[in-house]
Amino acid sequence: IRYPTPARHDAERDEALRQTDEVIATARKRIQSLDEQRQKIETELDFYRKNPAKAPTSLKRQIDENLRSVQAQNNFIADKLAEKDRVRQRFGAERVRLEGLWAQQAAPPAQRPPASR
Repeated sequence: IRYPTPARHDAERDEALRQTDEVIATARKRIQSLDEQRQKIETELDFYRKNPAKAPTSLKRQIDENLRSVQAQNNFIADKLAEKDRVRQRFGAERVRLEGLWAQQAAPPAQRPPASR
């Protein structure tokens, strides 16, 4: 059995969720960095507030790229949150199947059903 005990099964589930949480945390840090970057761009754009048409195309492009990057990170986080749900569901279904096996292993030999061949 891949998971000989409930504790081992829980540990594997927790590790899978922890890894996903780390990836999500990294993406959130990236969003923070992008927010800081956007603030710097906005500061540069403040100079052109009276006449936005004179703002350099490069600044407008940087804002657009920043917005797309933030959206991509948000989409990535949403995907990872959905992955966490799938991990929980998979481990939950697996646990239901394994509980019978664990019960058989814990039973004294006389109470165990004969091995199938």
